Amino acid sequence: MKFSEMCDKMREYYSQGKTACAKIVFSNDTPAWDRHDYSESERTYTFSNQEKYFRPDCIGNSLYAHCEGEVFGLVRLDWYIDNWVIESCEITSVKPA
Repeated sequence: MKFSEMCDKMREYYSQGKTACAKIVFSNDTPAWDRHDYSESERTYTFSNQEKYFRPDCIGNSLYAHCEGEVFGLVRLDWYIDNWVIESCEITSVKPA
């Protein structure tokens, strides 16, 4: 799934009152990184559609995500998303309204 498609679905779920969770795995080929040997869990970030990035009713557009490998903790992905290479992304769960 492309990032833009995932964002559209996350916004759709939010508008329906559903809570959706997703993850992005970034590629080790990301030029901005000093190291290129991160494990998959260190390159995987999880978040929900409750983030401002997916909510049209919010003034801001922040997208905070947790690193699965817990190497980096909480990261504000909207600051980096355009410069990091996405390997894959998917919606992992949807909870009904």
